[in-house]
Amino acid sequence: SVAVSPDGSQILTGSADQTAKIWDAASGQVVQTLSGLTDSVASVAFSPDGTTILTGDLDGTASLWDLHKTSPRRVLIGQRGAINSAVFAPDGQTILTGGSDGEVRIWEARGIPGELLGHVGNVNAVVVAPDGKTLFTAGSDGTIRQWDAITDQELKQFVVKSQAVEALTVSPDGKTLVAGYIDNSVRLWDVATGTVTHTLSAHSGAVRAVAFSPDGRLVLTGSDDHSAKVWDAASGTLLNTVTHNDWVTSAAFAPNGRTFLTGSYDGTAKVWDTANGALQGTFDTRTLAAHQARKVITAAFSPDGHLIVTGGEGGLQAWDAASGQPKWTVNQAASVQALALSSDGQWVGVMDEVGTVHLLTLETGIERRQWAAHDGGLSIGFALGGAWLVTSGVDGKARRWQTNLKGALDEACRRLVREPAVTEVIDSQIAQLLTPIRDTHPICGSDAP
Repeated sequence: SVAVSPDGSQILTGSADQTAKIWDAASGQVVQTLSGLTDSVASVAFSPDGTTILTGDLDGTASLWDLHKTSPRRVLIGQRGAINSAVFAPDGQTILTGGSDGEVRIWEARGIPGELLGHVGNVNAVVVAPDGKTLFTAGSDGTIRQWDAITDQELKQFVVKSQAVEALTVSPDGKTLVAGYIDNSVRLWDVATGTVTHTLSAHSGAVRAVAFSPDGRLVLTGSDDHSAKVWDAASGTLLNTVTHNDWVTSAAFAPNGRTFLTGSYDGTAKVWDTANGALQGTFDTRTLAAHQARKVITAAFSPDGHLIVTGGEGGLQAWDAASGQPKWTVNQAASVQALALSSDGQWVGVMDEVGTVHLLTLETGIERRQWAAHDGGLSIGFALGGAWLVTSGVDGKARRWQTNLKGALDEACRRLVREPAVTEVIDSQIAQLLTPIRDTHPICGSDAP
């Protein structure tokens, strides 16, 4: 694949050697090599202003590169087949990719989509409302902020002055927030009114983890006091307490709500009976190279409850939830600060301590891609079934990344309904693919609103 810069001074080529090269058109000399790609580069393009390079690979990955930079600014993952064509729209704000999967995907070309600015200091948590319309962020500045997930506009603040928010979650019906604070307290907030409905005060250390049960009736908290506690969400009554030998930094209910999971700096993750707090199983990461006999920082159930994934110092580990046997291990130099699993059970999103996002397959633990997201990483989550990743870091920012793991076709078709002229700005190969998609997709079809 070959492209010429808008001013005609440079030539861009893509090759089967998994690189793209920029050549000086006058001298024929290579002036820059883009490497680190994982498959043959089948398509290349310059942005209309000549400042950005787009590459499309046979592994289904497209990458955006700033001119004169040797690492990609943004990675677009989601094409389920080889990318045969990748182009910019004339305004440079939209990218279209067409592939061997018969699909066309439309992407925003912004380097960092959905940057949410306003917090001062660390953004310790970011969560997505169940309807996907709003996001919530929590920071060391003592604020919880609600944002419009489409426009990225701040909608509301929930504030306890001078008390850093260490953990945050939202109820399954989207009506209640649970926040864990540095002052050892847990507060339940009414989303509609912005008022505190309950303050839970039984912990004697900072609250690092919070979770709702799937039915929204119970709240689970984990603390520096080495304990995790189960509460009645309606009354604020303490129901059960379980303990570790060090800080409890992660807490999650199983999808069926019958058990819950805790992860601790003592190097273990444990599963407990929700009804009576009885220990059901221990996953000792200290016996595995992945954690190198050190802390568990984050842990989660897979959506079907069959797997448990733990992360911390040394890397990641997936376990069979029933047998307790390890399934796969990923060794990693930078500590894993947070992990999230997509709702379709296909992907694990990982945020490490240096702010790098890693995207792995849940089934095998194989990494598909990584990219720099923050100066230091703290939180990660999936939104809209995996179409977006939301992240936060010590740089005081929350960011929303379009991954297009699922739902990208819907988004593309919505764009076509709103902007039918988009078909006029793409090459013939992509135009040919758009026609059957528009005619047959339920959103793009003639009956679409």
